[in-house]
Amino acid sequence: MTNRTARIAFAAALVLGALPLWVSRVLPMVDLPQHLYLISVLHRLEDPTTLYPALFAARHELTPYLGYYYLVSALNWLLPLEVANRVFLTAYVVGLPLGMAFLLRSLGRPSWPALLTLPLAYGDSFGWGFINYLAALPLTLLCCGLFVRALTDVPHRIRQAVGLAACLVAVLLFHVQAFGFLAFGLPWLLFTTPVPEDASARGFLARLRPRVAALAGVVPGVTLFLAWVVLRFGNPPDIQPGAPWKAWGPTFSPQNLAWKGFEQNRAEFFQVLANTFHDGSDRWALYAVGLVAAVGWGLGLLRPGTLREGPV
Repeated sequence: MTNRTARIAFAAALVLGALPLWVSRVLPMVDLPQHLYLISVLHRLEDPTTLYPALFAARHELTPYLGYYYLVSALNWLLPLEVANRVFLTAYVVGLPLGMAFLLRSLGRPSWPALLTLPLAYGDSFGWGFINYLAALPLTLLCCGLFVRALTDVPHRIRQAVGLAACLVAVLLFHVQAFGFLAFGLPWLLFTTPVPEDASARGFLARLRPRVAALAGVVPGVTLFLAWVVLRFGNPPDIQPGAPWKAWGPTFSPQNLAWKGFEQNRAEFFQVLANTFHDGSDRWALYAVGLVAAVGWGLGLLRPGTLREGPV
């Protein structure tokens, strides 16, 4: 398959992947109505023809959900709110395989397996309408790719690190859970990604120097995260069941309403990968992705290519 044919096939897959968002009269997302209402209030907070100025006030503090609300509110100046939201969701669905393709290319891998992420765009979190979290996923993959390039792309390390810094801040502004994943993912990439200078480096400082740009790229996001942690958790929690904003216990605590223990998470793991449809038909896409992944893994073991990296 030629590069041109591959690009056309990739583009066609992206179009088909986003098509369900535009042929559905009502999107099956539980939290979507409240998201749209919140964006409507935010967009018309100063509108004297509504009751919003009398009933609502903006909270001017760092919140890791602002990215989605403000972006769709900005699109709402050009498009009707519901259409603006579908445009945003289209960017998420298309962005997921594109972000994975960018990460694969950054790691020196073929990019076509990124299309396997398309069925996973419509999963448990989509059905519940966790749009803030979903929007952070493509940016998370993009951060990983930029981090790798800030390590390996010697002529453009500074540029890649600047992109990493902006992307990491964007991840935090969409959802803190995706940022938490990067707290593990980026150190793993740091210790498992060889840089060109390693071949001739002697000593710790010589190995650290080519990694400084990548490390500097995470500083703005980490600083913003620590500032949010101080603002969010600086005061002891005041738990009052039934009271607005006070019914939730501390994060990662059994007193939190969303708390699930390890055993419950383990038992539900495979179920939540595809459980949007009551008849379970969406699991066929999951099985197909798993089959392709298993076949690809098997072929990789039977016909190994040239290894440029260590076993990790």
